[in-house]
Amino acid sequence: MLPSTQKLQDADDIGLALDTEDLELLREAEKNPDALVTDTPNDQKLRRFSVVCVIVNRMIGSGIFVTPSTIVRGTDSVAVALIFWIVGCLMTFMAISVYLELGLSIPKYRLRGSDTMVSIPRSGGELNYLEYIFKRPKYLATCVYAVIFICIGNTAGNAISFSENFLHMCAVENPSTWLIKGVAIAIITLACLLHGSWRAGGIYFNNILASLKVAVLLVVIGAGLAAFGGAVDTVTQNAFESDPEPFAPSDTYGYAGAFLAVMFSYGGSMNAHYVLSEVHQPQKTLKKAAYTAVGLVSFLYILTNIAYFGAVSKAELGDARGTTFVATKFFRKIFGSNVAADRVLPGLVALSSLGNIIVVTFVASRVKAEIAKAGVIPFSKFFAASTPTLLTRIFRPQSDAVAGDHHHMRLQVESTPAGALLLHWVFSIIIIIAPPIGDTYTFFVNLYSYTINTWIGAFIAVGLLWLRWKPRSTWVAESSFKPWGGPAMAIIYLIFNVFLIVAPFIPPAPNRSRLSMESIEPFIFPTIGTGLFFVGGLYWVGFRFVWPKIYKRKLQQTRIPILLDGVQVHEIVICSWVWLPPLSLLYSSPLNS
Repeated sequence: MLPSTQKLQDADDIGLALDTEDLELLREAEKNPDALVTDTPNDQKLRRFSVVCVIVNRMIGSGIFVTPSTIVRGTDSVAVALIFWIVGCLMTFMAISVYLELGLSIPKYRLRGSDTMVSIPRSGGELNYLEYIFKRPKYLATCVYAVIFICIGNTAGNAISFSENFLHMCAVENPSTWLIKGVAIAIITLACLLHGSWRAGGIYFNNILASLKVAVLLVVIGAGLAAFGGAVDTVTQNAFESDPEPFAPSDTYGYAGAFLAVMFSYGGSMNAHYVLSEVHQPQKTLKKAAYTAVGLVSFLYILTNIAYFGAVSKAELGDARGTTFVATKFFRKIFGSNVAADRVLPGLVALSSLGNIIVVTFVASRVKAEIAKAGVIPFSKFFAASTPTLLTRIFRPQSDAVAGDHHHMRLQVESTPAGALLLHWVFSIIIIIAPPIGDTYTFFVNLYSYTINTWIGAFIAVGLLWLRWKPRSTWVAESSFKPWGGPAMAIIYLIFNVFLIVAPFIPPAPNRSRLSMESIEPFIFPTIGTGLFFVGGLYWVGFRFVWPKIYKRKLQQTRIPILLDGVQVHEIVICSWVWLPPLSLLYSSPLNS
């Protein structure tokens, strides 16, 4: 059951623009112990700049300071490495076209009193798309995605990265394992408390960090272009000049590892899909914000690589490993001192990791709340509920005293998925504590990207093609986004994802050193990522057959969006396990709702 966690305000506070029937639905939901009401008023929804920052903050992480050297080692060519970054840009644009076609078209609802179907984008991202495409077997897609996202859709890797670089910036020599883990736990805890206490503050902080990341890369680009022009005396030879064979061939393992590193760096372009219920006019905002953010990040990535190549030789790029980032060598070349590289650079990397922690905490908690709304995890009523933020609890009584100023009252009310934030925090802490430090950051970034971005991306591409080509399909006519090239985007995106699924299993040649992780075998993360799908399948068997048989219950779920000027401002979720007579168990599916 999903009981409502907060009382609805009077009609004025809800909004006089809502019609009588919508207001009556909301009042009935308040009285129903199985109903949950969530809301994001229009004045609190994310505008275009914030949506751009949600994407930019997720895409730009510590990878741009590390992966350029990995890609040069894999391709054994500066020119080919740059081509890989351009191909990664094109692939990312194809990916967002696939996701936009789904995100702006589903889920669909029938307007009250008519036969017209409308698309009402909502939070959840891939969860919604998989549920819409793979309706049978019932709940299989939901259960598998729930297991995967709850387990690895967290910020543990970035928290470890933040901790290591923060301690390095603070000149802490040889920090103990538990000091690193302690700082990582502290920063995740602070991020969860921020979003749980002040929703708007978390968004402001996200926007500031995204802007700072862009500014840092612009500084790097400017310095690198100055080095190219000969304005930096400490730069004697750039990467292009020191590469005698610009297009020297590499091996299959090198190319596969290099392209994986490129696509991992571009990961996060679909981040806004996780919070679409909180986006202002998503049909208009998402498309413009997605193309703007991906275009900006791609432009910065390509020019940043050119900046690195303009200041650092090919040999120095190849030697950048472990904690000696390619950016470390770049800063030492530009500034002629170790101070910037040894103190400022770790601070910048920590800043990038902090940005990822802030934005992932915000969006991942919304996805986990959507998973809970489906009723497929224990204690769904707790994890799905939105509760007033701490600041709302403190200042709401003051606003109540303002007689007649209902607009002011509405602005004071913020809600947050507190239970989902707790769920996010718990799994992040478990993953921080359980494994050794070593290559933890790289491992979990690779695991997340391989499982969610690559495997799930492949399933979504297959599903989109099925929606287009299945018998008597009306998808093309009804979809709200028409990608350039029609199905070509999905086909190419699928092919590249299949390559990325297979690539990690390609072993290195006997004389070839590993490109990224040195303490963990490269096949471990794709094996675990693939195995999570089987774990999700086992969970589905228990949820679909074992639980209903033991407790003789069936799941019933209804979702009712409440619209204002065509935009969802409330949602009523009714989810309950109802008793099923023994005779019915013999003749009906136990989970048919």
